[in-house]
This record gives sequence, structure tokens and C-alpha cells, in this order.
Amino acid sequence: PAPVNVEQMAATAIGALPFADGAFDLVTSRNESYLPREVKRVLTDDGRFITQQVAGEATDFYRLLGWPVPKVQVAWMRAFATAQLEAAGFVIEEAAEGDEEKHFADIGALAWYLEHVPFVLPDFSIAAARAELLRIAASDEPIIVRQPLFWLKARKRTT
Repeated sequence: PAPVNVEQMAATAIGALPFADGAFDLVTSRNESYLPREVKRVLTDDGRFITQQVAGEATDFYRLLGWPVPKVQVAWMRAFATAQLEAAGFVIEEAAEGDEEKHFADIGALAWYLEHVPFVLPDFSIAAARAELLRIAASDEPIIVRQPLFWLKARKRTT
């Protein structure tokens, strides 16, 4: 896979796509890293790229557990993705961002989600979060968290 977008170096070869130049009219990416120059390379001259991504850090999950929110040097947000794609030779045609609200029926559903979607809380484990999970389970409050999302539709610039 490609390195995380905010950590990519311009010369990285990791994440190269195993397809011929100009092989596709459309490339999509959902919640996955991508190399913008590689996406551009495999697109036809009038090709489009559409991506939907979870943005930034999962701050609501950290707050719910009572954990400190990690500091990041560069946040994975729509503005960053836009600049990265434009620098690689794309024109942004459409874009939007917003928050998705997740409702968990119980603590088991939350724990399952955090165990199986590791990009949300990379250091999460049920054993390490046992006390926090028991505290949340004992509460009468609904388990609701927000996750920021964005999407972009870009066209390969040919001039």
C-alpha cells in the first residue's frame, strides 16, 4: 500500500500501482492512502479520481475513552488532500466535508469497532482500555462519536 498521505515523500516508490499508463477512466479510493502521481499516471487524459476519506484524528474516540488526543504535525484534511492532488497535476471539480455521527448500541459494539478499524485508534486494545470501557458501560449516556469526513472529485490536468 501507499504510505500515509501526510507522511509521503515526493520520491517514494512504495505504493506504485501495477497498471499501464493511461489504463483507466476512473480511479477511486475510500479510506485508503494513495500516491497522487501514481493515480494520475494510470488515468486516461480525461480521467477522474474520486476519493472519500476519514479526516484528521478521531478526537471524539480519544475523548470518550478519556485519553489525550495526540498532537499531529500535519492533519489529513480536505485542504491537505486538495493541495497534494493539485501539486500532482489534478484539477478539483467537486469537494465536500462534514461529520459522520456514529451511534454504538453498547460497549461491545464500540470495542469491536475499535479493534477492527485500526486507523481510528492505532494503539487501542480491549485489554489496555478495560477500565475506560467499563466506565463507559456503567454510564447511562448513549455512545455517540463524530468522525470528520471529506470527499474529492478530481480531473487529470493535461495542459
